Amino acid sequence: MHLFNRFLIPALIILNLLLSCSKDSTKPEEENLNPDIPGDSYKPVPPPATGPLRPSLAVEPGPSNNPARIKLTVGGLLGPGGAPIAYNTDNLTIVEDGVVKGFKLTLGQAAGLKADIVFVIDNTGSMGGAIAGVRASVLNFLNAIRNSGQDIQVGLVAFNDNIPPAANTGVDPADTRAHAAVYSFHNLTAAYEQASAIYQQIATLPATGGGDTPELCFGGLDYARRTFSWRIGAQRIYIVITDATSWGKNYPIPNTKGIDADYFTDISLSDSLRSEGSVVHCFCPDNKSSLLASEYNVRPLATLTGGTWTLFSNTLDLTSLPIIGVTTASGLVEFVKNGPAGTTKERTVRVVVETEENGTVTNGESVINTTF
Repeated sequence: MHLFNRFLIPALIILNLLLSCSKDSTKPEEENLNPDIPGDSYKPVPPPATGPLRPSLAVEPGPSNNPARIKLTVGGLLGPGGAPIAYNTDNLTIVEDGVVKGFKLTLGQAAGLKADIVFVIDNTGSMGGAIAGVRASVLNFLNAIRNSGQDIQVGLVAFNDNIPPAANTGVDPADTRAHAAVYSFHNLTAAYEQASAIYQQIATLPATGGGDTPELCFGGLDYARRTFSWRIGAQRIYIVITDATSWGKNYPIPNTKGIDADYFTDISLSDSLRSEGSVVHCFCPDNKSSLLASEYNVRPLATLTGGTWTLFSNTLDLTSLPIIGVTTASGLVEFVKNGPAGTTKERTVRVVVETEENGTVTNGESVINTTF
């Protein structure tokens, strides 16, 4: 009997340890905190979706008491017929680091979504015949979104070309890329009623300066993406208004335009914007087929980020943009991140959209690299 107990007691201890480890590994604590989120899918990872549907993305890490629960805002999109796509768990696929995720989806205003919108406006002298219409259209747009009841902040970058280093624009002269390009700016703000600073700044924006064509659209847009106070979890939306192409990479160095050897092309800037989950809507000329070595079309910024393009004219109507409609059609995706809840690291999230309309399937995807 003594010999039996000698072997039985250690065996029971080992068995208890094994059962304890098994329980911890198969039923992690984070599952108990998120019973409303389905488990990860075992369907295969979808192949790259090369279509035009590219939603803006914004990730919000989980709170300290539930770090495994990730919030992902998927910006609304227009379908091929021009109506907003109604997201559901069938036409959306979420992939985190190669794992197809189970997720909870909440749509529209019920999701408490928010958007940060920045106007990137060309105010060089060539805009003289259009600037009054641009000002009026932007202000009408501000009135429309202010009355929409949505959580929207707005910002402004007025870009020019070859601004002298001594000019007092509020931009740090050491930021040579931005200082040569930015005529004036206003950081993101929730106060854009008629008496607000940004409203009055837009209402009095002149058309002046420049001197050659193209302009420094890329420099102005880059300044906003690098320095503005973007909110965590907010959709990032740019509205670019210009009557010209943009200077970019391959401009002779040295120069007074702030263009260095690592400056942007239309593709590299679009890639940076997409990696941040941004979408760009452009009011600009159509693509030119013959360009200088350092000249770039602006329209690809819309095409490559999933935005819309409208041919520039002296009579703009920004209220025709589907921003309010697609913002309402946006979705809040919530999923449980891969691995232990307490592990924070850089991750890649893919969102694949596929919709069918009148028998025609259209797809696309956006990818964001982020840390949570």
